[in-house]
Amino acid sequence: TTKLYGLTSDDILKRARKAAGVEEEPEPEPIFNETIMNDFQQSLLLLEKRVKEGPGSLSSTEVQNLDTMLNRILVDLRTNGNGGGSAVTSAAAPVSATPVASAPAPAVSQTPQKSIYYETNDEEGAAYNGKGGLGLAKGTTNTYVIEGMDEMSPEEYRKALQESVSGRQRQRRQGGIVGNLSSNNYLDNL
Repeated sequence: TTKLYGLTSDDILKRARKAAGVEEEPEPEPIFNETIMNDFQQSLLLLEKRVKEGPGSLSSTEVQNLDTMLNRILVDLRTNGNGGGSAVTSAAAPVSATPVASAPAPAVSQTPQKSIYYETNDEEGAAYNGKGGLGLAKGTTNTYVIEGMDEMSPEEYRKALQESVSGRQRQRRQGGIVGNLSSNNYLDNL
């Protein structure tokens, strides 16, 4: 609680009500009892788990518990609803209480479905097709990618990489472009 000159916020509120001649408001009755509040909290936790972890994250027992808790909440809303609960009943009517346990559980070995790519911006470019790239622009040679590198040991890869780099240096020397000559030639042609 907040204190101002040794008074809590409740004390200040009581003084203000007394000065204004307003009676103290009684503590409002809770809308839901402890059981229903617990059902709300547990239902939300289970739904949060499902959203975060995806399909198949809830066991059949958890789904049955969720169904039971939601049905208790609906029954409480229908019986203790606002003014007879006509709005509550109509809003809750589409929810079916079919047992979810009878539904087949999704198989783990299902083939992944192809994702659909919707181009929303010209700057984003085409969807990644799984080939090449590795963070480089298309058409750029990646000097670290060597044919068969996946099957090589670290020592074999290091040796092959050194041969690849040395081979490119040899080609440049044979072409007459060595050191900073390429940048000099560039500047000469401007």
